[in-house]
Amino acid sequence: MPDHARLRYKWVIALQRMNAPEKAEQAYREAIELAPENVDFLYCICTLNIQKGQYEEALPHVRKLVEQDPTNKSFSDGVERITNESNTRR
Repeated sequence: MPDHARLRYKWVIALQRMNAPEKAEQAYREAIELAPENVDFLYCICTLNIQKGQYEEALPHVRKLVEQDPTNKSFSDGVERITNESNTRR
């Protein structure tokens, strides 16, 4: 039900503005379960993971973004950057 997912997305934005990143991350995951191919949700959870230094968690999301839009250079560059960052932190 995409409308329900969109409402969840708006709730996530509110949670982020209220500086509640853990609750926002959980709400993003729920939104992705409702609409797994939604580029906005994938991009936002990926961004949130990166902000939290969770590069390995971000990688599958950015790879899925590349699958959905292989011509988007920022998505493909994101895979490389996240992979490099993840490798440096090991």
